Amino acid sequence: MVLIISNEPPLRNCRSKIGNTQNTMHTPSFLSRHWAKIIAAHFWVDIRRCFESSSESKDCGCERLLCSDPSQKRQRGGFSLVEITMAIGIVSFAFVAVLGLLPSGLTTFRKAMDASVSSQIFQRVINEAQQTDFSTLVATPLPVVAYFDDQGNKLDPANKAKAIYHVKTRVTISTPLPGSSTPNTDLATVAIQIANNPGNVDLNSSILETNPRSSLHDLWKMNTGIAVAMQSTMVSRNTSLK
Repeated sequence: MVLIISNEPPLRNCRSKIGNTQNTMHTPSFLSRHWAKIIAAHFWVDIRRCFESSSESKDCGCERLLCSDPSQKRQRGGFSLVEITMAIGIVSFAFVAVLGLLPSGLTTFRKAMDASVSSQIFQRVINEAQQTDFSTLVATPLPVVAYFDDQGNKLDPANKAKAIYHVKTRVTISTPLPGSSTPNTDLATVAIQIANNPGNVDLNSSILETNPRSSLHDLWKMNTGIAVAMQSTMVSRNTSLK
C-alpha cells in the first residue's frame, strides 16, 4: 500500500476541490480502496458546505453550477409590482390624452361632412333652377321645401322622416340688375337654404321669418339653434327664345 502525501495548501473553493478529487481519483490502480472512500467522503462534505454557504459567500468557484441561488434567477426573470403599476399609469396617462382629442376630432369631421354634402345639394338645386324653363320657374314664387338624406340624395315628401337636410327654395321675380333699382322682368333671384335637421323639427313653425320687410321673408331665420346655410343665385330668361 502506498500513501501519497501532497504538500499543496488546502483548497478553498469547490472548483479546486472538485479538480483535486478528480486528480486523486485518477491515481494509479494500486491506491487502496480505503483511501479512495476517505477522499470521496471528503469531496461530498465539501460539496455540501459549498451549497450551505452559497447564500452568504460568492467566493465559491462553482457558484454557477453548484452554488447558484434559484431565488435569484426568479428575481431577475420578472417585474416587480411597483414597475407594473408605474407602466400602467404611464400608459393610462397617454390614453387619456389621446381620448381627449376624440370629441374635437369627431366634431370637426362632422362639420366637414355637412359642408361637403351641403355644397353638393346647393349645386344640384342651382343646376335644376338653371335648367328649368324661366316661365315655369317664376310661376311658383312661393318657397318650396325638399328633403335629402345624409348622402345628399333627394327623398320623397312621404319619406321626410328619414331626411337629414331640409332645403327651402324661394324665387324672387323681377329682380333688378346689380347697381340698378329698376326691376328686370327677365331676371329672377333664387335663394336656397339648407338646414341640418336630423331631428325633423318643424322649421316653419319654429324659425320661419314672418316679417314682410325682411330679406328672409318666408325663409328660415339664421343664427338659431339649428344650423342653416344659405346661398342665392340669379337666373335670367333666354331672350333669344322670347
